Amino acid sequence: MDLSQVGHSWTGWSPYSQFMAKLKMANPALYATESMAPQEFRAAAASQPFTNTPTRASSTFVRNIRYLPNSQTSFVKLGPNTYWYKMSPNMLSHWLNSRSLGQYYNRYIKLR
Repeated sequence: MDLSQVGHSWTGWSPYSQFMAKLKMANPALYATESMAPQEFRAAAASQPFTNTPTRASSTFVRNIRYLPNSQTSFVKLGPNTYWYKMSPNMLSHWLNSRSLGQYYNRYIKLR
């Protein structure tokens, strides 16, 4: 099992969740530690809206989401600006699996 991805950057929710599921089965003690490590989700620059997928995050608006599980906080890079939001792992999962990162952000995160 390649542990190089633990606590690092991900291209989407699916690669992260699949890796963590494998880690949980292979080494529960390491999983318990690493599931609390900061995670970064990079969104590729999309040429058109509504192209986000669970395997490859993309957005015309959102650039990066850095999630800190211990505090359930997300730091979100939107263009040149960074904002922080309290966020449960469930909300992060829904956001990264949505059809549009920007639309989900505007509907469910920005206005909280």
